[in-house]
Amino acid sequence: MEVIVIGAGAIGSYVAGELASKGYKVRQYDVQKTIGKAQHCTGLVTSAIWDVLKREENLILNKIERFRLVCGNEELEVRQKDFVLDRVALERHLSDDAVSKGVKLHLGRKFLNCRNDGRGIVANFVGGSWTKGDNLIGADGVFSSVASCLGIKKKVIHGVQARVKKRIEDENMAEVDFGFGQFGWCVPESRNIVRLGVIGDKETFNKFLKRHNGKIIGYTSGFIPVYNPETRAGNERVFLVGDAAGHVKATSYGGLVLGLEGAQELVRDFSNYEKNCARRIGKELWLSLKIREMLNKFKVEDYEKLLRLLKSKRCIRIIENNKRDFPSKILFKLLLSEPRFLRFGRFLL
Repeated sequence: MEVIVIGAGAIGSYVAGELASKGYKVRQYDVQKTIGKAQHCTGLVTSAIWDVLKREENLILNKIERFRLVCGNEELEVRQKDFVLDRVALERHLSDDAVSKGVKLHLGRKFLNCRNDGRGIVANFVGGSWTKGDNLIGADGVFSSVASCLGIKKKVIHGVQARVKKRIEDENMAEVDFGFGQFGWCVPESRNIVRLGVIGDKETFNKFLKRHNGKIIGYTSGFIPVYNPETRAGNERVFLVGDAAGHVKATSYGGLVLGLEGAQELVRDFSNYEKNCARRIGKELWLSLKIREMLNKFKVEDYEKLLRLLKSKRCIRIIENNKRDFPSKILFKLLLSEPRFLRFGRFLL
């Protein structure tokens, strides 16, 4: 069977390589001329990523051991081990691995559209070139041209991030501040460089940057898809993975872990991809969306109340012993340990 993969980011290269290792003939295309050209996200992941990928120490820039959650006059510190990845190096590593497994990689090729001719999928590219395969996979990001072929439009949210030169006392402590935009973050790469960002606009980012008093050494701005449970992840021959499918947690807007897990389901079974993917990650994506809808209605005083409730030893233990990629494993336990969390349910109405 021949498969066309559009997009050579981390998830596109992962799915291409896994399919090639199963004996599929895979051709992969990307509009960029270089793999891993830019750093677009924090690169912060939980250890859940090593359940999918083989751990490679050279891809890890820093190890986070603690988080400080801040809003207004309240703050909470929890212990949780995370990893700051070099996303550029990760994408190149996964691409090299895919090529070594037999994937035919074509760079600098802009995908236009595709059609089902009854015997397979014909993919068209700028310049009049085309190729044909049995199936086509869209791993081409938030503004996926493959998703557009399926008539899918996504809601997006804006994020701004910069690499900032800033001397910090503890390079193993990350901070999340709920007082800027939907939230802001300060994730250390080292003792002298942090990744500073907000889910919000440039003006909000500038206020956040002023608070942290650092010097920008690299700047990025972009859009993140908001998960929509009504959106399909494909049809009988065309499939979407990762950001193209909207497989991003709305709580933190991280998409790498659940995106890779969704891609695993596609590799295992094309014919039941949507059903299996929904069973594996659909509940987590839906619950993250509902939590985000609630948090977006919070004022500073609501976040302060939330942080005060979370300070109990039982709540801290639950947070520290569960990975945030899977909110279903955290939320129910928190409600059992502290029924006053139910007061926030009014924000869902």
